[in-house]
Amino acid sequence: MKESLSVIIPVYGEKEIVPILYNRLVNVLKQLPIQYSIIYINDADPHGCESELEKIAKIDKNVVVINFVKNFGEEYAVKAGIDYCNADWAIIMDCDLQDKPEDIPKLYEKAKQGYDIVWGERVNRNDSLKKKFLSACFYFVFNRVSKVKIEKKIGSFSIVSRKIIELLKNNNSYTFNYIQAVKYLCLNESYVCIEKEKRLYGKSGYNILKGINLALKIIVSCQSKFFIIMVSIVSLASFFSLIFVLLNLCNYLELLKECHFVFLLILFLVLFLFGIMFFSMLILGMYCFISIKNHIMPLQYVIRNIIKN
Repeated sequence: MKESLSVIIPVYGEKEIVPILYNRLVNVLKQLPIQYSIIYINDADPHGCESELEKIAKIDKNVVVINFVKNFGEEYAVKAGIDYCNADWAIIMDCDLQDKPEDIPKLYEKAKQGYDIVWGERVNRNDSLKKKFLSACFYFVFNRVSKVKIEKKIGSFSIVSRKIIELLKNNNSYTFNYIQAVKYLCLNESYVCIEKEKRLYGKSGYNILKGINLALKIIVSCQSKFFIIMVSIVSLASFFSLIFVLLNLCNYLELLKECHFVFLLILFLVLFLFGIMFFSMLILGMYCFISIKNHIMPLQYVIRNIIKN
């Protein structure tokens, strides 16, 4: 019996690309010695993607469309696809055609050599300087507060085995992140070099605020190590601000008479350190919120309907 493979694709804001991606996918998948299916997860797209996906599902029995009741985000769309997947292998890829369907055979052939996960390693990135800078900042912080290390050159484009699919189905964390979750499993992995293409239409749905929100969720989810680091930052900031004030308290009046600059310097440092403490407390509050939500409200997404032929 042939092996089976499912391609899991979150969809949001790529109406023009949907038919192009489908045609390229089918041309590639038909050449592989497998039974295939394509699982589209419509993340409550308001731009007409649902109608395009329904047209495809009605003419192709290998296509499944999962519609969310509202926008839950790309990570939960991936999780929904994994939860629905019953294939031997699963390909995770974006809908914007920056991940090329023509690279799927490379991932599959490498995985068949005995790997549970094969990542598409990007040899070039056509991102803006702003995005590259913010990305570098995220990886710098994440790889220091997390036991799980993530390479900068990998994205969600990858293939995973049935073993990983089953393990991910049991992950009901409010802060679910596909790459982080797979890396945490520490199973045998490999990499395949790929060329990441430019977007054909539109622009990314992730603006700076959404990106920062996602980054904070991922970093905060590192839990114990992150908590220790943040407590240490708050404690050190409090300690040094106290020492600084005490050292200058006795000579405060004389210094104020002699030099206004010293007064302004003290004021600046005190405000700066209090700013660090305030920001740290906000992060710790977010950590507590997410930790509680993981226990009392593990719901990740809600499906409106599933369309298939």
